[in-house]
This record gives sequence, C-alpha cells and structure tokens, in this order.
Amino acid sequence: MSRYTSYENGLLKFLLGIFVATEDMPYSATDFVKQAKSSEKNWLIWILAGSFWLSLLTIIILSLIYFVNSKTLFNVSAVTEKIEVRSFKDVRFPSWLLNKAILHDGCDVEAVEVSGLLTINSTATIEFLRVGKGDLLITLYSDESKSVGKLEGNAGKLSDCVIIQLLLAGSRTFTMPIDGNIEIGGEVKEAVERVPVLLDGQIYIADKGILSQEYYVSSPQELSLGDKFSIQDQITQSSGFVLINDNPGMKVTFAGKGSVGVIERYKTENITLKNSFWTKLFNDETVVLLWVLLVALYTITKVSIRFCIE
Repeated sequence: MSRYTSYENGLLKFLLGIFVATEDMPYSATDFVKQAKSSEKNWLIWILAGSFWLSLLTIIILSLIYFVNSKTLFNVSAVTEKIEVRSFKDVRFPSWLLNKAILHDGCDVEAVEVSGLLTINSTATIEFLRVGKGDLLITLYSDESKSVGKLEGNAGKLSDCVIIQLLLAGSRTFTMPIDGNIEIGGEVKEAVERVPVLLDGQIYIADKGILSQEYYVSSPQELSLGDKFSIQDQITQSSGFVLINDNPGMKVTFAGKGSVGVIERYKTENITLKNSFWTKLFNDETVVLLWVLLVALYTITKVSIRFCIE
C-alpha cells in the first residue's frame, strides 16, 4: 500500500510540479500536491492538469511528425549554359516536336535537317549546351549503347549518341519541357579558354504548413557565376522547362523534391540546402501559433489550479 501511495504521489508531483517550478510558491511541490488532493475541487484540478499535458503531448507529436520529414521542395530559376537531365526511376521523358532541326545521328559530322516528333528513351541522358548567344546543341547519349529514341518519319531507331542542333537565327525561340533528375551548370576548369557555365539563378525552399497544408516559400539562395546545382536523393522527378531566346544561355525553371540540394562552387566547399528545423519553425505560422496557445493555456491552467487550492 505504501509503495502505491509513493508511486501515486510521485506521479502527481510530476503532473503538477510544472505549475510550481516556474514561479515563487509559498510551498514545495509536495505541499502543492497535498493541497490539491485535499481540495474540494480536486476533480477540476486533475481535469485542468490532464488537459494541459494532453495538449502538450499532441503538439509535440504533431511537431515531430512534421519536423522529421527530411524531404525538401526546391524551386529553381536560373540562367545557364549547360543542363543535364537523367531519367527518374526510368520514367519516360517528354516528347519534343522538332521543326527544321539539324540532326547528327551517331554524333558524327554528317547532318540532315529533320522535323517531327522526337521520343526519347528513359535510358538516355540529355545534355543541353548553349554558350553565349550561339546555337543550341542537345546531345542525347546512352551509357548502355542502346538507342536514345526515335524520330517520327526517320528510318529506324536513332543510335546511342545523337546531337540535335537548333538554329536561333533572327527572333526564333524554343520552349522545351524537361522531367527527371536535373543538374544545371558546368564544371569550371583551369587552362581552358571557355566552358559552359551557370550564369546566375535563385533557389527557393518550399514546404507545406503542418495543418493548413498551404505552401510557404523561404528566402532565396543565390546562385553565382560558375556554380553547379543538383538535388540529392530525389523522391519525385523534377519538372520544368527550358526557354531559349536571343538572350545568352538558357532560362531554366524547375521544381524537385529531395533530401538536400547541393551547390558546387569552384575551389570551395559544397553548400548544402535543406528545410531545417528552424526554417520550418520560422516559416510555419501554424506551428508558432500552436506553441503560443500552449503557453497561454499553461498560464490559465496554473492560475486556475491555484484558485482551486487556495
């Protein structure tokens, strides 16, 4: 019996002690528990204390479920001279409608002018190159020596390496959809006169609110000249488009979800981007409001319990 009483008192001290610890009380936690047990309104005291602890536990569980999600949505907008796209889990690429494009099948010097619908196999890698205001070169290649796809009206399948040249004479522009694992920017090398590089850009981290399920967007991370950017451990394919016009390079916009974004900067440490605990807490107004309401509930509960025992 004494063991049960000791356990019971310990539990009550734990439940009610938080309301004693944060202010100067005229008695100890043990006396506080005795006062609560002997109060005529002890049933109300347990309801108040239980409601507070239940609210605290609920908010902690909601916060943990929300904050342990390590996946981050990246929205990228950049101007670059090089883009590389690989298939995400063998999901097929979007088809492109070519109009008077120059095709180098086999990546050799021989070229033919082609028009039609280009279907790209998921085993292929797509590389966009446009230095300055030059023509756009799209290289399709397969590491498995398989056909990169087929062109409507072309005799047979394409080889394992194809170069498509799009001429940007006059005011001609192109818009091309892209899906998959996307990497933007080229590698800066020493003793090389000119390599395709990223010119500038911005990355926005976004996520859904814990209860509202509405997206918020954090402050942008700037991309500098010569950077490379990619998303690691993607859980969905990145999707966006490439715009080619009379401005230098290519305008690319895409969104993708993964564990971390990596900015590779010339001769310096990589910069990693992710939706951290503080980023989520700072941007999610619902989470902040819940904790503010909990503080208010704590104050109300503490005052109410004191009224019940005094």
